[in-house]
Amino acid sequence: MARKALCKQQLMLVFFFWTLILAEGSMATVQASGENRILIRSLLFASEASVLAGTGLYSLPEHIKLDGINLRAQTGLMYFWLMESGRLTHFVSFPRETWPQHFDISPDGTRVAVIFYEVSLKDKRPHGLGCYSFSEKKWLWKWKWSQDEVEGFPQAVKILPGGRRILVLGYQSIWYYDVETGQKVYEWRRLLRDYVVWRYALRTSYLSPSGRYLVIWQEKPFEGGALWRNRDVTVWDLERGKEISRWKKPTYECVFAKFSPDEENIVFGCKDGYVREWSIRGRAPTKELKTKGGVYSLLFSPDGRLLSVESGIGTIAVFDYLRQKEVHQFAVLNKGPYSFRTMGEQYPMAFSSQGEYFALLDKGKICLYSTSTWEQKWCVDPKPPNVLND
Repeated sequence: MARKALCKQQLMLVFFFWTLILAEGSMATVQASGENRILIRSLLFASEASVLAGTGLYSLPEHIKLDGINLRAQTGLMYFWLMESGRLTHFVSFPRETWPQHFDISPDGTRVAVIFYEVSLKDKRPHGLGCYSFSEKKWLWKWKWSQDEVEGFPQAVKILPGGRRILVLGYQSIWYYDVETGQKVYEWRRLLRDYVVWRYALRTSYLSPSGRYLVIWQEKPFEGGALWRNRDVTVWDLERGKEISRWKKPTYECVFAKFSPDEENIVFGCKDGYVREWSIRGRAPTKELKTKGGVYSLLFSPDGRLLSVESGIGTIAVFDYLRQKEVHQFAVLNKGPYSFRTMGEQYPMAFSSQGEYFALLDKGKICLYSTSTWEQKWCVDPKPPNVLND
Protein backbone atom coordinates (compact mmCIF):
# COMPACT_ATOMS: atom_id res chain seq x y z
CA MET A 1 0.00 0.00 0.00
CA ALA A 2 2.82 2.36 0.90
CA ARG A 3 4.49 1.69 -2.45
CA LYS A 4 1.21 2.38 -4.32
CA ALA A 5 0.73 5.63 -2.43
CA LEU A 6 4.30 6.69 -3.23
CA CYS A 7 3.85 5.86 -6.93
CA LYS A 8 0.61 7.85 -6.99
CA GLN A 9 2.36 10.86 -5.45
CA GLN A 10 5.19 10.61 -7.98
CA LEU A 11 2.72 10.46 -10.87
CA MET A 12 0.89 13.50 -9.52
CA LEU A 13 4.19 15.42 -9.28
CA VAL A 14 5.11 14.46 -12.85
CA PHE A 15 1.69 15.59 -14.08
CA PHE A 16 2.06 18.87 -12.16
CA PHE A 17 5.47 19.68 -13.64
CA TRP A 18 4.38 18.76 -17.18
CA THR A 19 1.40 21.08 -16.75
CA LEU A 20 3.76 23.90 -15.81
CA ILE A 21 6.02 23.19 -18.77
CA LEU A 22 3.12 23.15 -21.23
CA ALA A 23 1.73 26.35 -19.79
CA GLU A 24 5.14 28.04 -20.10
CA GLY A 25 5.59 26.82 -23.66
CA SER A 26 2.24 28.17 -24.75
CA MET A 27 2.83 31.61 -23.20
CA ALA A 28 -0.74 31.42 -21.88
CA THR A 29 0.33 32.18 -18.31
CA VAL A 30 2.67 35.06 -19.12
CA GLN A 31 0.03 37.60 -18.23
CA ALA A 32 -0.07 38.68 -14.59
CA SER A 33 -3.57 38.74 -13.15
CA GLY A 34 -5.41 42.03 -13.48
CA GLU A 35 -2.88 43.66 -15.84
CA ASN A 36 -2.72 44.39 -19.56
CA ARG A 37 0.81 43.87 -20.82
CA ILE A 38 2.69 43.73 -24.08
CA LEU A 39 5.44 41.21 -24.59
CA ILE A 40 7.86 42.43 -27.28
CA ARG A 41 9.39 39.42 -29.03
CA SER A 42 11.74 40.84 -31.66
CA LEU A 43 13.10 44.01 -33.26
CA LEU A 44 14.48 44.74 -36.74
CA PHE A 45 15.59 47.83 -38.66
CA ALA A 46 14.65 48.21 -42.31
CA SER A 47 18.02 48.56 -44.05
CA GLU A 48 17.12 51.39 -46.42
CA ALA A 49 14.22 52.90 -44.48
CA SER A 50 14.35 54.92 -41.28
CA VAL A 51 11.98 52.56 -39.53
CA LEU A 52 12.29 50.19 -36.59
CA ALA A 53 9.87 47.26 -36.67
CA GLY A 54 8.90 45.03 -33.79
CA THR A 55 6.58 42.14 -33.03
CA GLY A 56 4.78 41.54 -29.79
CA LEU A 57 2.03 39.74 -27.94
CA TYR A 58 -0.75 41.67 -26.25
CA SER A 59 -2.86 40.22 -23.42
CA LEU A 60 -6.46 41.32 -23.79
CA PRO A 61 -8.50 42.32 -20.73
CA GLU A 62 -11.06 39.51 -21.02
CA HIS A 63 -10.52 35.83 -20.30
CA ILE A 64 -11.27 32.80 -22.41
CA LYS A 65 -11.98 29.27 -21.23
CA LEU A 66 -10.08 26.26 -22.52
CA ASP A 67 -10.67 22.77 -21.14
CA GLY A 68 -12.22 24.29 -18.04
CA ILE A 69 -9.23 26.58 -17.39
CA ASN A 70 -9.52 30.37 -17.54
CA LEU A 71 -6.92 31.98 -19.78
CA ARG A 72 -6.27 35.58 -20.60
CA ALA A 73 -6.96 36.11 -24.29
CA GLN A 74 -3.98 37.22 -26.36
CA THR A 75 -3.32 38.59 -29.81
CA GLY A 76 -0.21 39.36 -31.84
CA LEU A 77 0.91 42.83 -32.91
CA MET A 78 3.45 44.22 -35.35
CA TYR A 79 4.77 47.77 -34.79
CA PHE A 80 6.53 50.32 -36.98
CA TRP A 81 8.35 53.22 -35.27
CA LEU A 82 10.12 56.12 -36.94
CA MET A 83 13.82 55.94 -36.14
CA GLU A 84 14.13 59.72 -35.88
CA SER A 85 11.47 60.28 -33.22
CA GLY A 86 10.20 56.91 -31.99
CA ARG A 87 6.70 57.82 -33.14
CA LEU A 88 4.48 54.84 -33.92
CA THR A 89 3.56 55.22 -37.58
CA HIS A 90 1.14 52.29 -37.70
CA PHE A 91 0.60 48.78 -36.43
CA VAL A 92 -0.80 45.45 -37.58
CA SER A 93 -2.97 43.26 -35.34
CA PHE A 94 -3.33 39.50 -35.78
CA PRO A 95 -6.37 37.29 -35.14
CA ARG A 96 -6.97 36.39 -31.51
CA GLU A 97 -4.69 33.67 -30.16
CA THR A 98 -2.38 34.19 -33.15
CA TRP A 99 0.97 35.93 -32.88
CA PRO A 100 4.05 36.61 -35.07
CA GLN A 101 6.87 34.28 -34.06
CA HIS A 102 9.48 35.08 -36.76
CA PHE A 103 9.76 37.96 -39.20
CA ASP A 104 12.18 39.62 -41.61
CA ILE A 105 12.24 42.88 -43.59
CA SER A 106 13.31 43.25 -47.22
CA PRO A 107 16.48 45.29 -47.86
CA ASP A 108 14.45 48.22 -49.24
CA GLY A 109 12.09 48.15 -46.26
CA THR A 110 8.93 47.70 -48.34
CA ARG A 111 8.09 44.05 -47.52
CA VAL A 112 7.81 42.17 -44.22
CA ALA A 113 7.66 38.35 -44.19
CA VAL A 114 6.02 36.87 -41.09
CA ILE A 115 5.61 33.35 -39.70
CA PHE A 116 2.71 33.39 -37.26
CA TYR A 117 1.69 30.81 -34.66
CA GLU A 118 -1.47 29.69 -32.95
CA VAL A 119 -1.23 29.53 -29.16
CA SER A 120 -3.17 27.38 -26.72
CA LEU A 121 -2.52 25.88 -23.33
CA LYS A 122 -1.80 22.55 -24.97
CA ASP A 123 0.35 23.57 -27.88
CA LYS A 124 2.19 26.24 -29.81
CA ARG A 125 1.93 25.44 -33.50
CA PRO A 126 2.96 27.17 -36.73
CA HIS A 127 -0.17 28.67 -38.23
CA GLY A 128 0.78 30.39 -41.46
CA LEU A 129 3.00 32.66 -43.53
CA GLY A 130 2.31 36.15 -44.80
CA CYS A 131 3.91 39.08 -46.59
CA TYR A 132 3.01 42.60 -45.48
CA SER A 133 3.60 45.69 -47.60
CA PHE A 134 4.93 48.46 -45.35
CA SER A 135 4.55 51.10 -48.06
CA GLU A 136 0.95 50.12 -48.90
CA LYS A 137 0.06 49.23 -45.29
CA LYS A 138 -1.70 46.00 -46.24
CA TRP A 139 -1.12 42.26 -46.53
CA LEU A 140 -0.08 41.19 -50.02
CA TRP A 141 -1.01 37.66 -49.08
CA LYS A 142 -1.50 35.55 -45.97
CA TRP A 143 -2.40 31.88 -45.72
CA LYS A 144 -2.33 28.88 -43.40
CA TRP A 145 0.34 26.20 -43.60
CA SER A 146 -0.56 22.80 -45.01
CA GLN A 147 -0.38 19.88 -42.58
CA ASP A 148 2.92 18.84 -44.14
CA GLU A 149 4.38 22.31 -43.59
CA VAL A 150 3.10 22.47 -40.00
CA GLU A 151 4.80 19.17 -39.23
CA GLY A 152 7.97 20.61 -40.75
CA PHE A 153 7.80 23.21 -37.95
CA PRO A 154 9.00 26.45 -39.63
CA GLN A 155 11.48 28.16 -37.32
CA ALA A 156 13.09 30.99 -39.32
CA VAL A 157 12.21 33.28 -42.24
CA LYS A 158 14.39 35.50 -44.43
CA ILE A 159 13.75 37.70 -47.44
CA LEU A 160 16.68 37.01 -49.75
CA PRO A 161 18.79 39.73 -51.43
CA GLY A 162 16.95 41.17 -54.38
CA GLY A 163 13.67 40.97 -52.50
CA ARG A 164 12.07 38.37 -54.80
CA ARG A 165 12.24 35.20 -52.67
CA ILE A 166 11.37 34.26 -49.10
CA LEU A 167 13.35 31.46 -47.46
CA VAL A 168 11.68 29.51 -44.65
CA LEU A 169 13.76 27.13 -42.54
CA GLY A 170 11.94 24.23 -40.88
CA TYR A 171 12.91 21.10 -38.95
CA GLN A 172 12.32 18.89 -41.99
CA SER A 173 12.57 21.14 -45.03
CA ILE A 174 13.75 24.41 -46.49
CA TRP A 175 11.08 26.23 -48.53
CA TYR A 176 11.39 29.09 -51.01
CA TYR A 177 8.37 31.29 -51.80
CA ASP A 178 7.66 34.14 -54.18
CA VAL A 179 7.49 37.44 -52.28
CA GLU A 180 4.66 38.96 -54.32
CA THR A 181 2.38 35.93 -54.67
CA GLY A 182 3.28 33.54 -51.84
CA GLN A 183 3.59 30.69 -54.32
CA LYS A 184 6.02 27.92 -53.34
CA VAL A 185 8.98 27.97 -55.72
CA TYR A 186 11.14 25.17 -54.36
CA GLU A 187 11.40 22.75 -51.44
CA TRP A 188 14.57 21.06 -50.21
CA ARG A 189 14.20 18.08 -47.88
CA ARG A 190 17.36 16.07 -48.35
CA LEU A 191 19.64 18.40 -46.40
CA LEU A 192 17.74 18.34 -43.11
CA ARG A 193 16.92 14.63 -43.33
CA ASP A 194 20.66 14.00 -43.13
CA TYR A 195 20.58 15.30 -39.58
CA VAL A 196 17.49 13.98 -37.88
CA VAL A 197 15.23 10.97 -38.19
CA TRP A 198 12.53 12.00 -35.73
CA ARG A 199 10.98 15.35 -36.67
CA TYR A 200 10.79 16.64 -33.10
CA ALA A 201 14.36 15.82 -32.05
CA LEU A 202 16.26 18.94 -30.97
CA ARG A 203 18.50 20.61 -33.52
CA THR A 204 20.06 24.06 -33.59
CA SER A 205 20.45 25.93 -36.89
CA TYR A 206 21.10 29.51 -37.97
CA LEU A 207 21.10 31.28 -41.33
CA SER A 208 23.71 33.75 -42.57
CA PRO A 209 22.66 37.39 -43.24
CA SER A 210 22.14 36.75 -46.96
CA GLY A 211 20.47 33.37 -46.42
CA ARG A 212 23.18 31.63 -48.44
CA TYR A 213 24.81 29.68 -45.60
CA LEU A 214 23.35 27.53 -42.85
CA VAL A 215 25.09 26.19 -39.74
CA ILE A 216 23.60 23.15 -37.96
CA TRP A 217 24.58 21.27 -34.85
CA GLN A 218 23.02 19.01 -32.28
CA GLU A 219 21.78 21.01 -29.33
CA LYS A 220 22.50 18.40 -26.67
CA PRO A 221 25.15 15.66 -27.02
CA PHE A 222 22.88 12.78 -26.02
CA GLU A 223 19.41 14.14 -26.75
CA GLY A 224 17.51 11.68 -28.91
CA GLY A 225 20.24 9.02 -28.80
CA ALA A 226 20.33 7.06 -32.05
CA LEU A 227 17.81 9.41 -33.65
CA TRP A 228 20.68 11.59 -34.83
CA ARG A 229 22.44 10.74 -38.07
CA ASN A 230 24.88 13.64 -37.98
CA ARG A 231 26.37 14.74 -34.66
CA ASP A 232 28.85 17.31 -36.00
CA VAL A 233 28.75 21.07 -36.51
CA THR A 234 28.11 21.45 -40.23
CA VAL A 235 28.02 24.44 -42.57
CA TRP A 236 26.05 24.30 -45.82
CA ASP A 237 26.11 26.51 -48.90
CA LEU A 238 22.40 26.56 -49.77
CA GLU A 239 22.91 28.19 -53.17
CA ARG A 240 25.17 25.38 -54.32
CA GLY A 241 23.40 22.69 -52.31
CA LYS A 242 26.72 21.58 -50.91
CA GLU A 243 28.24 20.96 -47.49
CA ILE A 244 31.36 23.12 -47.21
CA SER A 245 32.71 22.18 -43.78
CA ARG A 246 32.18 19.92 -40.82
CA TRP A 247 33.89 19.62 -37.46
CA LYS A 248 33.37 17.73 -34.24
CA LYS A 249 31.01 19.43 -31.81
CA PRO A 250 33.02 21.05 -28.96
CA THR A 251 32.65 19.70 -25.44
CA TYR A 252 31.46 23.11 -24.16
CA GLU A 253 27.78 23.69 -24.86
CA CYS A 254 27.01 26.30 -27.52
CA VAL A 255 23.47 27.68 -27.45
CA PHE A 256 23.54 30.46 -30.05
CA ALA A 257 25.36 31.39 -33.25
CA LYS A 258 25.67 34.34 -35.61
CA PHE A 259 27.47 34.63 -38.92
CA SER A 260 29.76 37.63 -39.24
CA PRO A 261 28.41 40.27 -41.67
CA ASP A 262 30.97 39.22 -44.31
CA GLU A 263 29.84 35.58 -43.81
CA GLU A 264 33.43 34.38 -43.44
CA ASN A 265 33.14 33.40 -39.78
CA ILE A 266 30.59 32.08 -37.28
CA VAL A 267 30.48 33.32 -33.70
CA PHE A 268 29.14 30.87 -31.12
CA GLY A 269 27.75 31.86 -27.73
CA CYS A 270 28.44 29.26 -25.07
CA LYS A 271 27.14 28.46 -21.61
CA ASP A 272 30.62 28.83 -20.09
CA GLY A 273 30.49 32.58 -20.83
CA TYR A 274 32.77 32.55 -23.87
CA VAL A 275 32.07 33.82 -27.37
CA ARG A 276 34.10 31.76 -29.84
CA GLU A 277 34.70 32.48 -33.51
CA TRP A 278 35.16 29.73 -36.09
CA SER A 279 35.86 30.04 -39.79
CA ILE A 280 33.01 28.74 -41.96
CA ARG A 281 35.67 26.47 -43.44
CA GLY A 282 35.95 24.74 -40.06
CA ARG A 283 39.24 26.11 -38.78
CA ALA A 284 39.69 25.96 -34.99
CA PRO A 285 38.52 28.97 -32.96
CA THR A 286 40.39 32.02 -34.26
CA LYS A 287 39.10 34.35 -31.56
CA GLU A 288 37.66 34.06 -28.04
CA LEU A 289 35.87 36.67 -25.98
CA LYS A 290 35.11 36.22 -22.28
CA THR A 291 31.80 37.60 -21.01
CA LYS A 292 30.01 37.58 -17.68
CA GLY A 293 27.58 34.74 -17.29
CA GLY A 294 26.44 32.27 -19.91
CA VAL A 295 25.75 33.66 -23.38
CA TYR A 296 22.05 33.60 -24.32
CA SER A 297 22.10 35.44 -27.66
CA LEU A 298 24.34 37.55 -29.92
CA LEU A 299 24.00 40.28 -32.53
CA PHE A 300 26.52 41.89 -34.89
CA SER A 301 26.29 45.43 -36.17
CA PRO A 302 26.11 45.38 -40.00
CA ASP A 303 29.72 46.59 -40.31
CA GLY A 304 30.97 43.88 -37.93
CA ARG A 305 32.51 46.45 -35.59
CA LEU A 306 30.17 45.92 -32.63
CA LEU A 307 28.86 42.75 -31.03
CA SER A 308 26.05 42.80 -28.47
CA VAL A 309 25.90 39.88 -26.05
CA GLU A 310 22.96 38.90 -23.87
CA SER A 311 24.08 37.14 -20.72
CA GLY A 312 22.27 34.89 -18.31
CA ILE A 313 22.67 37.47 -15.54
CA GLY A 314 20.24 39.95 -17.12
CA THR A 315 22.64 42.26 -18.96
CA ILE A 316 23.32 43.25 -22.56
CA ALA A 317 27.03 44.00 -23.09
CA VAL A 318 28.17 45.72 -26.29
CA PHE A 319 31.76 45.01 -27.37
CA ASP A 320 34.08 46.58 -29.86
CA TYR A 321 34.62 43.20 -31.45
CA LEU A 322 37.78 44.11 -33.32
CA ARG A 323 39.49 45.40 -30.15
CA GLN A 324 37.86 42.80 -27.88
CA LYS A 325 36.76 45.55 -25.49
CA GLU A 326 33.44 46.21 -23.79
CA VAL A 327 32.14 49.68 -24.66
CA HIS A 328 28.74 49.71 -22.96
CA GLN A 329 26.47 47.63 -20.78
CA PHE A 330 22.70 47.63 -20.22
CA ALA A 331 21.12 46.17 -17.11
CA VAL A 332 17.92 44.89 -18.70
CA LEU A 333 16.88 42.29 -16.16
CA ASN A 334 13.28 42.10 -17.28
CA LYS A 335 10.75 40.57 -14.94
CA GLY A 336 7.23 39.25 -15.35
CA PRO A 337 5.94 38.96 -18.91
CA TYR A 338 9.10 40.48 -20.38
CA SER A 339 11.27 37.64 -19.11
CA PHE A 340 9.52 34.88 -21.07
CA ARG A 341 12.29 33.65 -23.34
CA THR A 342 14.36 30.54 -23.78
CA MET A 343 18.10 30.16 -24.19
CA GLY A 344 19.01 30.30 -27.86
CA GLU A 345 16.23 32.74 -28.75
CA GLN A 346 17.32 36.17 -29.99
CA TYR A 347 16.82 38.97 -27.46
CA PRO A 348 14.78 41.92 -28.83
CA MET A 349 17.66 44.16 -29.97
CA ALA A 350 18.78 45.58 -33.31
CA PHE A 351 21.49 47.71 -34.95
CA SER A 352 20.59 50.23 -37.64
CA SER A 353 21.89 49.60 -41.18
CA GLN A 354 24.99 51.76 -40.68
CA GLY A 355 25.50 50.71 -37.07
CA GLU A 356 25.03 54.25 -35.75
CA TYR A 357 22.04 53.31 -33.58
CA PHE A 358 21.20 50.42 -31.27
CA ALA A 359 17.65 49.58 -30.17
CA LEU A 360 16.61 47.15 -27.46
CA LEU A 361 13.87 46.17 -25.06
CA ASP A 362 14.73 47.65 -21.67
CA LYS A 363 12.38 46.90 -18.78
CA GLY A 364 9.39 46.73 -21.07
CA LYS A 365 10.21 49.84 -23.13
CA ILE A 366 11.75 50.19 -26.58
CA CYS A 367 14.82 52.43 -26.38
CA LEU A 368 17.17 53.77 -29.07
CA TYR A 369 20.79 54.75 -28.37
CA SER A 370 23.60 56.35 -30.33
CA THR A 371 26.51 53.91 -30.63
CA SER A 372 29.06 56.76 -30.70
CA THR A 373 28.08 58.33 -27.36
CA TRP A 374 25.58 55.77 -25.97
CA GLU A 375 23.20 58.58 -25.19
CA GLN A 376 19.53 57.71 -25.33
CA LYS A 377 17.78 59.16 -28.38
CA TRP A 378 14.27 58.10 -27.37
CA CYS A 379 12.42 55.53 -25.29
CA VAL A 380 8.79 54.54 -25.88
CA ASP A 381 6.30 52.41 -24.03
CA PRO A 382 4.61 50.02 -26.50
CA LYS A 383 1.14 50.64 -25.16
CA PRO A 384 -1.72 48.68 -26.68
CA PRO A 385 -3.41 50.58 -29.51
CA ASN A 386 -6.77 52.08 -28.55
CA VAL A 387 -8.61 49.97 -31.08
CA LEU A 388 -7.83 46.88 -29.01
CA ASN A 389 -9.33 48.39 -25.90
CA ASP A 390 -12.72 49.09 -27.48
